[in-house]
Amino acid sequence: MPTLAARLAVSVATASVALAGLEAWRARHPRAAGQPQSPDEAVAPPASEVPQLGANPVTAVEPPVAHKPASGGSLAMARIRGRVIGSAAALEKLDLVVQDETREYQPLVEDDGTFEIHLPVGSYTITATADNQIGVAEVLGLAADETRDVVLALGDGVAIRGRVEGCKGPCTQVSIQVQGPGAPREQEGIETDAKGEFAVESLLPGKSYELTFEAPGMRRLVLSGITAPRQGVLATLEPAASLAGGFGLAPGEKCPMESVELGSSDDDDGASANFDRACRFHFDKILVGGGSVHLSANGKGWHFELDVPIPAHGDPPFLCLHPTCREPEPEVKSTLEVLVTPSTSRYIRITVENPTEDETGSAGCESAAQPCVVEDLHPGRDVKVDVHAAGCEPRSYTLDIRPGKNFLASTCDGMREIHGVIRGASGESVVEHVRARCSSQHPPRRAYEGIVRLECPVRLSTIEYQLGADGSWLVAPITLSEDGSFGYVEITVP
Repeated sequence: MPTLAARLAVSVATASVALAGLEAWRARHPRAAGQPQSPDEAVAPPASEVPQLGANPVTAVEPPVAHKPASGGSLAMARIRGRVIGSAAALEKLDLVVQDETREYQPLVEDDGTFEIHLPVGSYTITATADNQIGVAEVLGLAADETRDVVLALGDGVAIRGRVEGCKGPCTQVSIQVQGPGAPREQEGIETDAKGEFAVESLLPGKSYELTFEAPGMRRLVLSGITAPRQGVLATLEPAASLAGGFGLAPGEKCPMESVELGSSDDDDGASANFDRACRFHFDKILVGGGSVHLSANGKGWHFELDVPIPAHGDPPFLCLHPTCREPEPEVKSTLEVLVTPSTSRYIRITVENPTEDETGSAGCESAAQPCVVEDLHPGRDVKVDVHAAGCEPRSYTLDIRPGKNFLASTCDGMREIHGVIRGASGESVVEHVRARCSSQHPPRRAYEGIVRLECPVRLSTIEYQLGADGSWLVAPITLSEDGSFGYVEITVP
């Protein structure tokens, strides 16, 4: 939206030409020189005598005389009325908006292009658009109780076209905002296409515009003083800034810092991160166009609050919260290779929990024919490793993880499905308070409608069951199917 300062900066020479032409026409048409009583009575000059868009696209309508202020305690109001001149087809698609520095207003518009609106005193911009045609007028210094007449002539608009670069691949879906004289509302939210190209249309020829480019993960870019029409505008985006920092440690000292938060001066959403083992932190893609960010760092015995300047180009220097921030020693990493034998499983999942380093790791593999590798582990003692392989009994191990490669061979004990039926002594099925399990090393399951299903290791020939919540665990034999793929259990209860 044009600012008030921009409106007041309209060329005095241009405004004088427009007013002189209008007054000269009124002198030749005495009835039009007086103020008409309604828009329907307004007499518009012929199109040939109206200043054309290319020569005088913006008309500044100055106040003819000073008016007395509104009486005390009443709202100082005024009126703008006028007409938009254009073809019948253009008037059918006419969109007319009145603007000031803060908002837009909708006038009452008739089918023939006449319009009227009552507004508080002040200065306004009137923009008429129809497809790619545009007409603009500035109403300056509208006084209390004044009626200002305005004539807008629609003419062909022009475009600013170009391309956006700087992304990995074409810069698609880059948002472009336009500001300048008569910038239509439809220009809000325009984006680049699949080739990274853009077109901002329906602009006034000879007028300057400001284009703002925004894309996720990139710095906001503003290009000012682009005169329409213009071809081949090149906008090069830069990645958003990154911020790295840390807390200096003495040899062998443990990092006291825990977390750090950022708040942007541009009111963007904040971000947070944790300090790593080397007492360092890192923020990627700080979405501010220059300015600064507010940093808050918390730890045991330490708290920091400071504003960090973000340069318009490049990244800020490394931020050392507490000297001396030496280069961290290279981390010693470990890997764990797990091989399941025999390799009959189609899927394997490894979970590692290192209590010494307070870390967990995991890996999934589609086949157990090759070792499944868990990477980026830290060495530690009493590391818990769980192995879940499809068709195999889950296994748990406790290992000491050494620097470098570590290897674990896990035995696959096959599993089979067990179907259990619980019956009463008289032969009817019962469901009350019966639980079953493969063995004491396996979790129990409650029977449902006299049926219980288990998946047990093939090495077991019995299962265990319990009558009542506090009953003793009893044993029931498994009867195998002919091919041994699953088993049956029948439990008779009193």
